Amino acid sequence: MKRISCFLQILIISVCVSCKDKDPGLQFAGNTGLDLYWHHTAGRDKGRYLLLSFMSAKAQRDKFEFKFEYRIKGREILIQLRETVSKGKCQIYPGPWGDECTSRGDVFIPESELTQGTYRFILQVDDRKVMSTLIVDPEKYTLQIPSNEFFNSKITTVYPTPENLIFGSIGYTGTENAKLATALIADFEKLGLTVAKVPDYPYRDLGGGSFKHLETKFWEPDHYMVSVLLQLNSSDVRTVFEMVRKYYESTGKKLQIGLFCSNNMEQLTGGPDSQLDAFYKL
Repeated sequence: MKRISCFLQILIISVCVSCKDKDPGLQFAGNTGLDLYWHHTAGRDKGRYLLLSFMSAKAQRDKFEFKFEYRIKGREILIQLRETVSKGKCQIYPGPWGDECTSRGDVFIPESELTQGTYRFILQVDDRKVMSTLIVDPEKYTLQIPSNEFFNSKITTVYPTPENLIFGSIGYTGTENAKLATALIADFEKLGLTVAKVPDYPYRDLGGGSFKHLETKFWEPDHYMVSVLLQLNSSDVRTVFEMVRKYYESTGKKLQIGLFCSNNMEQLTGGPDSQLDAFYKL
């Protein structure tokens, strides 16, 4: 009897220790499931990549930061929630949200790590696994998630913005300065840039597909903005931005410049009457 009692005490202690050591954020994610928001983008620090944002399917008063790890082996992608970090109680904001919030964590997968074809896409949280299919082709990424009660996404397809695009806008005030914008656009052509022909897809970085080359917008009292969508071809982004900078300074700093390159989201911004700031891949 004594031996049985001793065994039960050890069992109870083991269970209690196990419960105590259990990551509460992992428990929360495992119980509620995860929703996925994802898209393709680019950045000067990470280059071109897929951003996968996993969020708890339900809200609660305690907030956690989810820490994921991913591994690509052959045609299989494993994304695993390894741990969570407590962020304390949710902040309370005015409105219908109350004192509850969702928890989240991000995964960044470089475009260079994915090749064209089909991958088995596995999400693992503790002992829960959902196996989906990710299809990679040159123009889009498609995620096919089977019907399940744990992992879901409202986004099935994302479209990577084509490489080697220069896009953005040239702004000016007063119709007398329209010729400055027109001359700058002509200088792009001298560098070998041509009007970009892109598929009619809802590219996130191109205004969801509404971005049109040379489209002009006006707002009171006398402001104009001309959209630019060009193909780099044989030129490079530094050469283009340096040409724009010199032109801007030589014409009295009268233009508003906001230009980007789709390769790594390099940018040239500023004006009027101020210097232009250039940002390149780190």
